[in-house]
Amino acid sequence: MKVICSGCGKHLGYKSIKTLSNDEVSHGLCDSCAFHFRAQVGMPLEQFLDGIEIPVVTVTPDGV
Repeated sequence: MKVICSGCGKHLGYKSIKTLSNDEVSHGLCDSCAFHFRAQVGMPLEQFLDGIEIPVVTVTPDGV
Protein backbone atom coordinates (compact mmCIF):
# COMPACT_ATOMS: atom_id res chain seq x y z
CA MET A 1 0.00 0.00 0.00
CA LYS A 2 1.35 3.42 -0.99
CA VAL A 3 1.30 6.04 1.80
CA ILE A 4 1.08 9.74 0.92
CA CYS A 5 0.82 12.92 3.02
CA SER A 6 -2.76 14.17 3.14
CA GLY A 7 -1.46 17.73 3.56
CA CYS A 8 1.00 18.15 0.69
CA GLY A 9 0.81 14.90 -1.29
CA LYS A 10 4.42 13.89 -0.61
CA HIS A 11 5.12 10.16 -1.01
CA LEU A 12 5.86 8.70 2.44
CA GLY A 13 6.69 5.14 1.42
CA TYR A 14 4.91 1.81 1.30
CA LYS A 15 3.19 -0.24 3.97
CA SER A 16 2.99 -3.99 3.56
CA ILE A 17 -0.52 -5.31 4.22
CA LYS A 18 -1.25 -8.76 2.86
CA THR A 19 -4.88 -8.06 1.98
CA LEU A 20 -4.10 -4.88 0.01
CA SER A 21 -2.07 -4.29 -3.16
CA ASN A 22 0.57 -1.62 -3.78
CA ASP A 23 -2.05 0.16 -5.89
CA GLU A 24 -4.05 1.02 -2.76
CA VAL A 25 -3.38 4.43 -1.16
CA SER A 26 -3.37 5.39 2.50
CA HIS A 27 -2.82 8.84 3.96
CA GLY A 28 -0.70 10.16 6.79
CA LEU A 29 1.14 13.40 7.56
CA CYS A 30 4.77 14.20 6.75
CA ASP A 31 6.84 15.85 9.50
CA SER A 32 6.45 19.32 7.99
CA CYS A 33 2.66 19.12 7.66
CA ALA A 34 2.34 17.60 11.14
CA PHE A 35 4.39 20.50 12.55
CA HIS A 36 2.16 23.08 10.88
CA PHE A 37 -1.00 21.26 12.00
CA ARG A 38 0.22 21.28 15.62
CA ALA A 39 0.96 25.01 15.27
CA GLN A 40 -2.66 25.67 14.28
CA VAL A 41 -4.03 23.87 17.32
CA GLY A 42 -2.16 25.74 20.00
CA MET A 43 1.61 25.33 19.74
CA PRO A 44 3.36 28.25 21.50
CA LEU A 45 4.50 30.90 18.96
CA GLU A 46 8.15 30.70 20.05
CA GLN A 47 8.20 26.92 19.51
CA PHE A 48 6.56 27.35 16.10
CA LEU A 49 9.08 29.99 15.00
CA ASP A 50 12.01 27.89 16.25
CA GLY A 51 10.78 24.98 14.11
CA ILE A 52 10.89 26.94 10.84
CA GLU A 53 14.06 26.07 8.93
CA ILE A 54 14.44 29.43 7.15
CA PRO A 55 15.14 32.84 8.75
CA VAL A 56 12.02 34.59 10.04
CA VAL A 57 11.61 38.19 11.19
CA THR A 58 8.50 39.20 13.07
CA VAL A 59 7.41 42.84 13.10
CA THR A 60 4.62 44.62 14.94
CA PRO A 61 2.31 46.97 13.03
CA ASP A 62 4.55 49.81 14.33
CA GLY A 63 7.62 48.27 12.70
CA VAL A 64 9.21 47.20 15.97
